[in-house]
Amino acid sequence: MFIFGSSKIIIVMIFMERIPYPVESLPEHYLSPLGGFSAELGKWEIGISRRALLENTNIVPFVDEVILRKFEAPGYPLIFKRPFSVIPLTESTPEAKLKSKNGEVVLSEELIEKMPPYLKRIKIGDLLVISNISKVNLRESLRRILKRD
Repeated sequence: MFIFGSSKIIIVMIFMERIPYPVESLPEHYLSPLGGFSAELGKWEIGISRRALLENTNIVPFVDEVILRKFEAPGYPLIFKRPFSVIPLTESTPEAKLKSKNGEVVLSEELIEKMPPYLKRIKIGDLLVISNISKVNLRESLRRILKRD
């Protein structure tokens, strides 16, 4: 509080906390823990807080596709991985939004019974790698790898 003469001027500053996840580890590759499962998402959809997507990623919801893997999990051939659509979690998905307060990944409840092999034994809190395959030129990367001597 600052006092100038007889009038009082009160300065109030509101700091909005930055959402910690997802964290970009490499270009178009992000790390975020699993926040839970929700019936509000389709089988091949992942949800992340809309604000977290805007602040921390270059992912375009409903347009970009991502591939998930558990951090520190052994490699699994990319050809066998199914891409997920990214859904921004807002007030229209209240249950899922509660599970992504800090930018955590939310998966569909439909995956609980039939989880892809590369995500087996995943549990809430496990760190996931989100690879934005829409922005990574896989064809060009493969061409470079094959040209190496």
